[in-house]
Amino acid sequence: MFEAEMARQDQIRAARQEQSARTAQTNINTLLGVRDAQVGAARASASAFEDAYRAETDALRRTAEARTTIIRSTVAGWRDLGASGAATLADIEAGRRLGSLNNVPEAANQNRRLRSDEVTNLMYQGGDIAAQLRVGLAAQHDRDAAGAADRADLRRPRRRQCKGRLRAGR
Repeated sequence: MFEAEMARQDQIRAARQEQSARTAQTNINTLLGVRDAQVGAARASASAFEDAYRAETDALRRTAEARTTIIRSTVAGWRDLGASGAATLADIEAGRRLGSLNNVPEAANQNRRLRSDEVTNLMYQGGDIAAQLRVGLAAQHDRDAAGAADRADLRRPRRRQCKGRLRAGR
């Protein structure tokens, strides 16, 4: 029995020491502003980040779906506009063809005689061409003659000038 009493006394002493250590640690933590560790705090923090991640992923998915819908509707709108433009162009072309069915196509030169004013214009144009040829040939002849004179002048000795006048024979 004595041993049982001693064991009980040892347990009481250990419990008191443990209690006093806890009290001292609590006092120090209170002075320093340290709180007791919360059980599951990391799990709660991680779940907050996971919720934020899920919300962001969901928002990005909805944005991508909205963009895809907008692009598809825009492409469909342009396709419809192109189709209506092609139909309008086909209607215009069909109307043009229907309007020209009664008209017989004319020959390019219209297979007719020249009017008197057209004959007069052609005569004036022919005269202009002849005059240009004469002037052109005369200018060519003058250039040929000048070229021959220049070549002949190169073979002659140079004349001296005195006060702007030519002196003959020197």
